[in-house]
Amino acid sequence: MADIEVVEEPSAVPAETSESVKAPPRPRIKMLPKPDDSEVKAQTSKLNEGIQAQKKRIEEIKETINNKQNGRQGRSGEQQGIRTRLVELKTQFQGELVRLSNPLFRLNGCTGCHSPCCQ
Repeated sequence: MADIEVVEEPSAVPAETSESVKAPPRPRIKMLPKPDDSEVKAQTSKLNEGIQAQKKRIEEIKETINNKQNGRQGRSGEQQGIRTRLVELKTQFQGELVRLSNPLFRLNGCTGCHSPCCQ
């Protein structure tokens, strides 16, 4: 039992030693210079110009597709008048076909002469 060592408690350490042990001062970090953004901005503007050109091309293609689908856009007034007359004649012809295919019409013996018997 003679080999017992006495260890001092940490609170028993004098205050002078804890104050004298300070962390070494940190070296100042030099600020890096700001990067030159002119190259990045030039590349970005070049890419944006390409994007805008592609968007314009897409709009042109969409307009062309819409014109072909609608079919009536891009025609002159004269062509539109002719087309309207053609539609009227088609409906009139279909009406005549229905009238001629009517069984009562055939029973009367009418030949489609547009006389009062056919009306």
